[in-house]
Amino acid sequence: MEKITPILNAARDLFAEKGFEQTPIAEIAKKAGVAGGTIIYHFKSKENLLFILIRQILYSLFRQAQDEICAATNGLNAVEGYIRAFFSFLDSRGSDFKVLLKTNPFEVINLQEHPNADVKLIFDRYLDLLVDAIKRGQADGSIRDGQPTELGKFIFATLFGSAQLKVVFGDSSTNLRDSALYFARAGLKK
Repeated sequence: MEKITPILNAARDLFAEKGFEQTPIAEIAKKAGVAGGTIIYHFKSKENLLFILIRQILYSLFRQAQDEICAATNGLNAVEGYIRAFFSFLDSRGSDFKVLLKTNPFEVINLQEHPNADVKLIFDRYLDLLVDAIKRGQADGSIRDGQPTELGKFIFATLFGSAQLKVVFGDSSTNLRDSALYFARAGLKK
């Protein structure tokens, strides 16, 4: 375990800076202070290293959103909590979003193979949290009628677009969060 964490941290930093394709294992090993063979021993391949890193990132994002949603008093508050959790994660773990944006893991990782399908499952569960919050709001009267899946995907796309604006262009996450909350309330409130 003492070598795995530095390897994951080095990979995260380098993938965020250079992207997956432009980062050789030798460079990850040098930054982690280990031999290249150590990475292959523990992770089997650079693709598997990316898979483990992406799974950790998405699971952390999922858990943070889940915690916010569980504390909400109604569906609209749950959606707002989901949005706040997203921006809190973006602020505290910006390099993780750089990894997601620069590596395009859904193209690099074959999501049909086991255990890579875990990444798709976590991603889908993360989106389902939002869709379920919208359904909850429709049931409790805090959110207008409409297609919950499409509404959720629209909010989700807005959030990931906001992440790109912050990570790539340096936009204020506070302004982006406040705008996302405003538009979600305006678009969903009954």
